[in-house]
Amino acid sequence: MTQTSPLMPILFFIFVTFNTFVLFNLLITVIILSFAKIKEDAINQPSDYEVVDFMWNYFKSLIGKGEASCEPTSLTTTSTGNAGQDIQDNVTVQEFPDKVNKFLDYVNTVYFDGSLDTNSKDALKTSMYRSSAPRQGSGIRGARDM
Repeated sequence: MTQTSPLMPILFFIFVTFNTFVLFNLLITVIILSFAKIKEDAINQPSDYEVVDFMWNYFKSLIGKGEASCEPTSLTTTSTGNAGQDIQDNVTVQEFPDKVNKFLDYVNTVYFDGSLDTNSKDALKTSMYRSSAPRQGSGIRGARDM
């Protein structure tokens, strides 16, 4: 057998310790995320009082003592604190039409040499399908070329 360095057991111990540390952190992360999701789901669930209130009102409407309401009792939930994310999402949604217009202008310039009318959907559809000639470089042969 070959001799190993006395440093190897120490390096192996450090390697095993480091990997154990990383795996425990992953396990704890999964557990924490699961608890956070369960907590959020529990906040959004209707409470027992709302269910009892619905059943009581339904029972009263069955015996004629109350009026039947088609609308359920409104749920009150607490905010999860994602107001900043909601604002960012709204800004992104508002920027989307401008980005689509820029993309259409780019496609019009690069592929159609500016011949498309991108001002309305109908004009875009008719100008795209105006030419029935096969495009060059598509790799698809027409039926008469075969």
